[in-house]
Amino acid sequence: MNCERDIRFELLARLCPNSTGADIRSVCTEAGMYAIRARRKTVTEKDFLDAVNKVIKGYQKFSATPKYMVYN
Repeated sequence: MNCERDIRFELLARLCPNSTGADIRSVCTEAGMYAIRARRKTVTEKDFLDAVNKVIKGYQKFSATPKYMVYN
């Protein structure tokens, strides 16, 4: 699947701090799925932003360590 030329990958990288390669791959896969659902052959920046919100922000919601268990 192709990407549009005007995607700001630096912005996407800043939205994914401390992400692993697997996280980035999940974002890319989900962005592709958004494009497929919209019956498009190219992935847009909005697809990537929606995927970041779903994948990365979703991981932060369901953290493995509850806040009250973190020792400072």
